[in-house]
Amino acid sequence: MGRKLLDSSVDYRAIGTRIKMLRLRHAIAQTECAERLGISQTHLSNIEHGRAGITLQILCRLCDILQTGLDYLVRGEEKSTAANKPDITIEEVVQVIKMLKGLEEK
Repeated sequence: MGRKLLDSSVDYRAIGTRIKMLRLRHAIAQTECAERLGISQTHLSNIEHGRAGITLQILCRLCDILQTGLDYLVRGEEKSTAANKPDITIEEVVQVIKMLKGLEEK
């Protein structure tokens, strides 16, 4: 069986760069990260340099370790989710404050 080639439609180098950047931001050594992923340090290095593909399973584990979303690792974009949006706007807060001040005056 021949070697599996990397999918040319996926920017593995960019994915690897984002992984490395986040790993360093979280002060996680490459050896520690690789151990937590259950892969060799060499394989993680190859992923970070775009020389090796990455499985969805490893990507998902990295999301947990690096506290990020899959969307960011794969596409470099943070998806806006309901969890990231406030339940109330600034304007609504101002209205509530005005209403409460009106109640205090009565």
